[in-house]
Amino acid sequence: MVQVDIFWSMAIGAGCAVSAIPKIVAETEEGVGGFWDGMKSPYFLATLLFVALVFAPSGTMLLWSFTSWETMHVGTRDLPIWLVGGFAITNVSQCILGFLLAYWWIKNAKYYKAYLLFFYGYLAMFFVLAHGWDGIGYKRFFSASKDQIGDWTWATAADWLLSPVAITLYVMGVFIIPTLYSFVYLWSAKPLKSLKPLAAFSSTIFVFALGSAVLFTICLNTFGYGSAFAIILYLYLLTNQAWGILPRVARGFYSEVGSFVTRSSPRSKRLELQS
Repeated sequence: MVQVDIFWSMAIGAGCAVSAIPKIVAETEEGVGGFWDGMKSPYFLATLLFVALVFAPSGTMLLWSFTSWETMHVGTRDLPIWLVGGFAITNVSQCILGFLLAYWWIKNAKYYKAYLLFFYGYLAMFFVLAHGWDGIGYKRFFSASKDQIGDWTWATAADWLLSPVAITLYVMGVFIIPTLYSFVYLWSAKPLKSLKPLAAFSSTIFVFALGSAVLFTICLNTFGYGSAFAIILYLYLLTNQAWGILPRVARGFYSEVGSFVTRSSPRSKRLELQS
């Protein structure tokens, strides 16, 4: 969806960089190079090819074929051309930005900060899907047409699962989801021995990001914006490095950084793991 992809594409870029933390750290000395040096990484090239050849075209196809749904039922085929072009561009540019920011932090041993960019990108994406700007984002998502929103029920959502737009999403998912998971698996420190990165990737997206977005939507729709303080407190407790859960999940991506770099890098100095 147009309103969602700006966050999703950034999350994809950051997630790809986070998935390659051991390999990125082994490339050169930490702290060497600037923000733009991430463009020299082979992992950046793989990420760019994926988003340019698979992800961005899928969004454009959805916008052309299901304009109302892709715009959360606020747009028609009469969209201004600059908006269509901007949508196509940001699907790539935001991914680039997400990767380069995460890469820069990784090279400076700020692994957890890079991970949080990945997490918050998906959280923002799911929050827009679930809540939107009016509390009914989930109704807009699970409606094949704008007319269904007014008298929406969960039966509407069930019918949507077999709608043309849903079937199109299933087909696109066959190309998008396995590719992202293959990046996580192949770019980890021990792809044949440890499933920690895959577990961290899945739980970050589908448990903590998606679960939090649903929780926030329920809170806001039930208690109004007065629940904002509770939401902020929840995020603080979830992400706090001293006692939060997410720092422990994040270590699934970089717990083997030290040993991997010692084996793979020309450097003889063993890196001290920093979060």
